[in-house]
Amino acid sequence: MAMLPTEAFDVEIEQKPDYAPIPAGDYPVVIKEAELKDTAKGGMRVAIRYEIEAGALAGRLVFDSLNIINTGPKKATVEQIGRRQLHDLLGAIGKPGSQDTNDMLGGRLKVRIKLTNNVDFPNEVGKYMPLNNAPARQTFTPPAAPQPEPAAAAPAAAVDMDVDPLEVAAAQPKAPWSRAA
Repeated sequence: MAMLPTEAFDVEIEQKPDYAPIPAGDYPVVIKEAELKDTAKGGMRVAIRYEIEAGALAGRLVFDSLNIINTGPKKATVEQIGRRQLHDLLGAIGKPGSQDTNDMLGGRLKVRIKLTNNVDFPNEVGKYMPLNNAPARQTFTPPAAPQPEPAAAAPAAAVDMDVDPLEVAAAQPKAPWSRAA
């Protein structure tokens, strides 16, 4: 066994700040890192690091993990959630359908941060929104049903002076709103 020299213990230990959890709310962020990583059970996730851009918490980091390939018993559900989150994130930064994590770098968006009961990871990203408050994902709106065209106006009939206008009006069908119940 080798003995360590006494100089090995002569070091200044840097005190790291103890960061309190980020309060729940919506924050403008920029994506600083995005990379594919293996999960512990053989799946794959997108690991993302955001930096808050404005306000009292500017510079604070937020971490996110989108599980896009899962090998567990709830494979379909977990993958669907992770892939939907990835779709929403890419839409929020204006790069829908991108297939490269490098395309995410520098992307700006607004994220909704939630608090969790996990002491080690007290914050969780719950929603991805564009900075300009437009909807994060495009929605399909079906076209309105075609409306019938109004009937062409009939040419004015010659006025018959022998006909009482009140009798003519009484013979016309009444409008639906004027009918008696």
